Amino acid sequence: MQIFLAFLIVTIVGFVSALAVGGGAAFWFAIAWFVGLVILSLVLGAYAKRQIDLAHSADPPTIQQVIESHFSGVGWKNVQGDGLMNFQSRGIGINSWNSKNPVVSVSLSPTVDGGTEVSIWMSEWMTRTGIVSSCDRVVSKRWTLLRKLAALEGESEVRL
Repeated sequence: MQIFLAFLIVTIVGFVSALAVGGGAAFWFAIAWFVGLVILSLVLGAYAKRQIDLAHSADPPTIQQVIESHFSGVGWKNVQGDGLMNFQSRGIGINSWNSKNPVVSVSLSPTVDGGTEVSIWMSEWMTRTGIVSSCDRVVSKRWTLLRKLAALEGESEVRL
């Protein structure tokens, strides 16, 4: 959602600024905006499709509690799916008009040292013209989840 809102703000400010300069500037801004939107959508879609596997020192119940609290709220809902935990986004995102929102699945496996192996992937999605619907929501939610897991681990940054 953060990526979508940032792009929306850039769109509004850029278009109003281009209109203030003149019609030609607005035309070229619209072309650059469209090309930028397509490139951003393709890059975010490719990143959203990547599965992320990581090892964590915390036990599985602790990790599960962090993940469930992270996806609680109005933006995501619990659904049935391929993972131990499955969450479907709600609301608008890039290319989400009249599309089914994607499902993010999470699987947890205990390790021999008492830690947890975490797998996060997008298990269901819809594409239109090669662009994954609401890919921005998946990328931003997954990124903030990785930040929370890194903070729980005691690291200052997440390595993808």
